[in-house]
Amino acid sequence: MKKFLILPVLLIPVICSAQSHGIDMTLLKDIVINRPQSLDHLFLLITKTAKPIVVLSFIIIFILGLIKKNRKLKLTSIQIVGGLIITTIIVVLLKHSVGRPRPYITDPTLWHAASKSNPSFPSGHTAVTFVVATILSLNYRKNYIGIIFFAWAILVAFSRLDLGMHYPSDVIAGAFIGFIISWIVYTIFLRIRKKYASPGIKPNSI
Repeated sequence: MKKFLILPVLLIPVICSAQSHGIDMTLLKDIVINRPQSLDHLFLLITKTAKPIVVLSFIIIFILGLIKKNRKLKLTSIQIVGGLIITTIIVVLLKHSVGRPRPYITDPTLWHAASKSNPSFPSGHTAVTFVVATILSLNYRKNYIGIIFFAWAILVAFSRLDLGMHYPSDVIAGAFIGFIISWIVYTIFLRIRKKYASPGIKPNSI
């Protein structure tokens, strides 16, 4: 766990440097200016899938767990809920403590698909989608579900840039927060399952 917790700590000076030296805005402008405008509606659709898919993911997984009487499915849905709650709290606290304005507020000439008044750092959309992708990937490593959801999470993250809604460092921070919190939640659940598993039963089968 320690090696994963070191990653966001090492990321802090990089993000601070990008914010203070204007690298963030330069990169964002390059993305927005050079974006294929014909895909604007597609990326807007992708960014709008974040919240409904996040909510439906743990509801559907929990219902499937009840129907199939599958303990692992139910525990996976609980992990997602736990990861989402903790991640959302951290994101909200950071947004209001850092208070970073949205890029189109800092530079009114920057094109953007929509307007929001809440702070920019970190990206909430990115954080919650990475929670779902990480939890599913950790619990189901032998199939493609993790790859599919990570591809979706990355597309959502990029859509926040393409639509001019966030700086690159906002998105990077959101992805790391979602990943790290999910990994911690998964690790805690795994240790609990190992502790209370019956003799002869593998924890991952519970």
